[in-house]
Amino acid sequence: MNEAQALFETARRIAAVAESEEELTTAAGLMRQSAELGHGAAAGAFGTMVMRGQGVASDPELALRYWTQAALDGADADSAFRLGMACRDGLICTQDLAAALAWFLLARDLLHDVVLPDIDSLQYEMDEATRAEAYSLYDHLRENSEHLR
Repeated sequence: MNEAQALFETARRIAAVAESEEELTTAAGLMRQSAELGHGAAAGAFGTMVMRGQGVASDPELALRYWTQAALDGADADSAFRLGMACRDGLICTQDLAAALAWFLLARDLLHDVVLPDIDSLQYEMDEATRAEAYSLYDHLRENSEHLR
């Protein structure tokens, strides 16, 4: 087991049974270390911890950054899906339906199992120009995805 994986597993175990803020802070620190070492699932999990303010201050921009790292570098389908929802709903970033569709398509390619209705719904709602923009962004995301190149 490499160092990033060991840190990730330890952080998950601590977070699963954490009963204090101190324990969550420890888990978040270990998760971040693992993410910085390139562990995709850790980057996604740390982004979620940051979004929820678990063991670390809530910071939506930082959460988006770690989810992006997880999706593109770590092939984390859940993070790509979260980014699609963030862009679709506009609650933690500016609403951008083209970006939402692009992230949902990437999540599909990374084998996310519940994203298809979101893809269909968005494609139905958008005009041809927005759809073309979405597919252009999707192509760019695929090119930057270590897993899908």
